[in-house]
Amino acid sequence: VRLVASNFGPSIPGIGRAYHTSILIDDIEFEYGGDGINKSHGPMSHARFGEQPEIIDMGATTQTPKEMLRALQWYFQRGTYDMLRKNCNSFSKCAVFYLVGLHMDSKYESLEQIGASLDRYTSLIRLIISNYEPNPSAEGFSTDLVIRDLEWSGVGAASERRRSAEAQTQKPKRGLILRASRGVAWMRSAVGMDSRGTKARDLSVATRT
Repeated sequence: VRLVASNFGPSIPGIGRAYHTSILIDDIEFEYGGDGINKSHGPMSHARFGEQPEIIDMGATTQTPKEMLRALQWYFQRGTYDMLRKNCNSFSKCAVFYLVGLHMDSKYESLEQIGASLDRYTSLIRLIISNYEPNPSAEGFSTDLVIRDLEWSGVGAASERRRSAEAQTQKPKRGLILRASRGVAWMRSAVGMDSRGTKARDLSVATRT
């Protein structure tokens, strides 16, 4: 799994630069836009920026692309895209978490987070992005809530690792079982019981009688 990132626009002091991000599983790209989740061969969505994108290896996954789409399509439907509140970076963040259980570097969504706050109170953001219009369908969207929902549903890499870790902690270790069985054998010997738990005859008493 690889995260692909292209920056664009001017760098704003104290805020940073805007990014377009997408996900590569093998050589298939998944990115989110106005038409929903799009798929293409190679990082085609980055070609319009004219520069070589940054490609970050996020690790291997046991989740399939089909499973990822099944888990995320409901959250990223067609017509719900918003340049600031619910964009390509929102999808990439959730996809990275689902696929490998990691959190995407927040630098890729810093402008969107700050911009959304500014737009909520003033029109200052329109001085930076002149053609921005809020999408009512994206109101209240939160990547943190999506990730929490994925965890609650028990799907994705993070949930898979958690179940594996819980199984390991609940499974007794072989060494502990061996020591426990030896302890039982010693106690049986001390009280004169056989392997079936039956009290053995006291041979010394039988000899005296």
